[in-house]
Amino acid sequence: MKALFLIFSHSLTNKQINEINTKLKVDKIVNLPDNLQKLWSQIPPEGGLPVNEVKKITNFLGNNAKSGDYVLIQGDFGATFFVADFCLKNFLVPIYSTTKRISVEKEDKYGKISKTSIFEHLNFRKYQYYG
Repeated sequence: MKALFLIFSHSLTNKQINEINTKLKVDKIVNLPDNLQKLWSQIPPEGGLPVNEVKKITNFLGNNAKSGDYVLIQGDFGATFFVADFCLKNFLVPIYSTTKRISVEKEDKYGKISKTSIFEHLNFRKYQYYG
């Protein structure tokens, strides 16, 4: 039985859930507990990475995930790197979602332009070591 742990601030799309079930063959999707989800969603941008706070998430993974489980990680770049590095060193499979971006611009009757970005999930990729 493989699990997928969600370390991100979004909801999964139907397309992502389908890929998780069919391509990754995941039996169980695990959300962060509320306190850790709040922490991940509100990592302060000021100062350095709050390592002791982010370690609460890696501790959660260390206590709940098993070798070969997937961990979908997206968010603050430094925190994402920190958690992906933990996963790679602990035989978990860190992944991220790739998207196709479509930009649509519209001009209103006053000459103001508004821009809408549309993101479409394409697939999941594994984080990898260099080399």
